[in-house]
Amino acid sequence: RNGHPILADQGKHLIRKNILDGLKASYVSQMQNEAGAERAFTSYPEPRGVDELNGEHSVVEIELEKIEDEIGQVSKNARVLDEALTFFQNRSPGEQLSCPVCGETTRTVGDWHAHIQKEITAKNLHPLRTRKEERIKAKATLENAITEKMQLQKKVSEEKAKLSATIKDIEKALNRPISETDDPLAIVNSEIDQLQQTLASMQEQVQKINSSFDAFQESLVDLDRFQRIARAQEEMTKIEAISDNDAYK
Repeated sequence: RNGHPILADQGKHLIRKNILDGLKASYVSQMQNEAGAERAFTSYPEPRGVDELNGEHSVVEIELEKIEDEIGQVSKNARVLDEALTFFQNRSPGEQLSCPVCGETTRTVGDWHAHIQKEITAKNLHPLRTRKEERIKAKATLENAITEKMQLQKKVSEEKAKLSATIKDIEKALNRPISETDDPLAIVNSEIDQLQQTLASMQEQVQKINSSFDAFQESLVDLDRFQRIARAQEEMTKIEAISDNDAYK
């Protein structure tokens, strides 16, 4: 049965169809993954590209350096006040702390904060600090946007590479190249349809062949029965003949 050419061809066609069905499912799934990655990238609220964002980030860093220079130029104590305010901002308002310079005077963090703010206001540092905080926030926002856009771009590249690998698997299975203008899904569907038509046309032959083999197997079973009956009859004849044997008598 396995050696019959029609049945062997049917088996080959079924195996090939199963392979192509699997490749089709993989291609459709990967196409959806790639499209999803593209949508996530194009729908990101920041319209500027990574290069443009990096340029803006460099500008903000330069502005921060300039503000730092301006703070240093206002007063020789201005930078110390600026750094001290940053230090106390990270503490709990009710916490008691000694003077970071002399180590003797003790105040709450809230008192230190108010005192430093007063000194900053007296030296006209408040506008500079406000500008500095705005630039720091802008820098953080840009860094976050750059990181997220780079991750989205990477995801798009990875999904495109996986899709290309799937197309190469299809090329290998079909033993033919697929150009950029071709639709791999249409090509695979066409091949699967042809296999289905071939299998459908073979079905009547396959049924007849299998029926013949089934009938042959039934004949073998019947023949085996006849042989066993014949052997049993021979044994019965021998047993019945014992009574006529001189030695038995």
